[in-house]
Amino acid sequence: MDQASAGNHERFYKALAGLVLAGVIVNAITAWRSSGGFFSPGYNRSLNTLAFFTIQSNLLVGISALWLWLRTGVRSTLFSVVWLSGLVGISITGIVYHWLLAPLHDPRGLALIGDLIVHSAVPILAVVGFFVFGPRSLITPRIALLTLVYLAAWGAFTLIRGEIVNWYPYPFVDVNDKGYSRVIANGVGLAITYLAVGFGYMALDRMMTSEPSLALESEQAD
Repeated sequence: MDQASAGNHERFYKALAGLVLAGVIVNAITAWRSSGGFFSPGYNRSLNTLAFFTIQSNLLVGISALWLWLRTGVRSTLFSVVWLSGLVGISITGIVYHWLLAPLHDPRGLALIGDLIVHSAVPILAVVGFFVFGPRSLITPRIALLTLVYLAAWGAFTLIRGEIVNWYPYPFVDVNDKGYSRVIANGVGLAITYLAVGFGYMALDRMMTSEPSLALESEQAD
């Protein structure tokens, strides 16, 4: 990789990691200040933002971007699973939010900034990063299947915590309203969607394997 390309790679992922951090902080501040809802204003509401799939997907993207910026260990199984989990999760987040949820929300001020970052800017840039910078040849059927570990962990955490605090982040996982059978069916549907998107990225990746990955090339050059 030439020096200019390496610099573009580093600047892009550094900026993406910073954007994710800014988005999470802005949403935490907005939650801290908000009144109403289930949790009282303050740290309880701020910490509760971490329970949302949207924020967790953003964090996975941010961790992956930081990893790619540092260019160390990007060929490991752990990185591949974290990276693909974030990419799939943030893709689903962006599509579902703008397709179904955005018309129901009317954020203003700081809340609007946070909303635009986590629901629009990060999803778009994460996908752009996949197409422009890669890395390539890391997505295999095994890696795609391993992303379900994160999804299962999020589901288990959500249901266990929901039983304890009597609150669920989304209607489709609200056991009080849907019942366990319906929630489990919804979870299976989400898992199938997650796999479909993951295998879709694998197919796209294989179509582009003739273009060397900037991240992998830079690692090999070090």
